[in-house]
Amino acid sequence: MEVLSTKLGRAIYLFPVRDMNPRGLDIWQILSEITARYRFLKSPDLNAFIQGGGGPVEFNFGKFESERFGGIEVALQIHEDGLIADTEASTSASEEFLNDFIAWLVTEHGFTAPAQVKPLYLSELYVGSSDPFAKLIAKFDAFLSALTQSVDDELGRKMEPVALNFGYEMTSALKTAANFRFERAIDAPNMKNRFFSSANVTTESHLHLLGMLEAALNS
Repeated sequence: MEVLSTKLGRAIYLFPVRDMNPRGLDIWQILSEITARYRFLKSPDLNAFIQGGGGPVEFNFGKFESERFGGIEVALQIHEDGLIADTEASTSASEEFLNDFIAWLVTEHGFTAPAQVKPLYLSELYVGSSDPFAKLIAKFDAFLSALTQSVDDELGRKMEPVALNFGYEMTSALKTAANFRFERAIDAPNMKNRFFSSANVTTESHLHLLGMLEAALNS
């Protein structure tokens, strides 16, 4: 599949953020330095943060000089249980930013590096492909025709597969959203063969999985 654009490459580091600051350093004093270092156009407002009852500390529309991707736009969220970085380049770019941010806090401001980090990822891509649903349409032709006839559509459109979702078993005790989605892009004619895909993996793994999916659908 051909990558048309990256909608989101998110890296999440889960760890107790409070443990980075065992000496109780005033993090609010370095907000301006965080903003300046990464050239964030939108930074936290302390008064609004207090009046809003706390919540994540958010920085948006920043710039990070990635060794691999060059200058990229970045957003940062600081939560009590971890850090979130978003770019439109790749999850690896977001991860590179988080590593730079943590190293800077440690070396320049005396914070303590987290002892252990659990990384999580979210990759969202727009991709192009020769119609991967063509064989499904042929295989389910009778069903799709019957389904189309059973639905009153004033525009005379025919039903066809538009999405594939993969996830864990949905039980009453534990419900989770699909962690791999592949669907036709909204507002794009089917003939354009433009697709949106989302997966809770790195961008690199996402691309590999999309290649496997395309091969399976075309087999």
